[in-house]
Amino acid sequence: MEDSGVTREEIALAFDATVAAIVSEVSEDKAGSWEARKQHTIDAIPSMSLGACAVTAADKVHNLADLERLLSLRGAEVWKLFRRGRGPTLDYYRRVLERLERHFPHALTVEMAQLLTRIENKPGP
Repeated sequence: MEDSGVTREEIALAFDATVAAIVSEVSEDKAGSWEARKQHTIDAIPSMSLGACAVTAADKVHNLADLERLLSLRGAEVWKLFRRGRGPTLDYYRRVLERLERHFPHALTVEMAQLLTRIENKPGP
């Protein structure tokens, strides 16, 4: 849905209603500001289904693993790719992690915590 031009109904037809519901839960409304969209994600976690929590955690693990890889290859200059920079980006991931740890205790959440800690311990700009 977000970034794809595919509707919930099309997802339900291609997969099923459960998958469509999960995708709908985790999709952002791109109309708001970055801050509003990220806050919405954080606020939504306590009421998300387990499937949506799993997708959210997996997405963040993937993003953080990619970020860690890029930081290893290119160093702190990678933070220039983020409009909000290092501080607000890492703060967002930390706040998502705190919510997930309370509402979705899972190996994905543990992996997310490990990745985030390693990234936070790398020198910043």
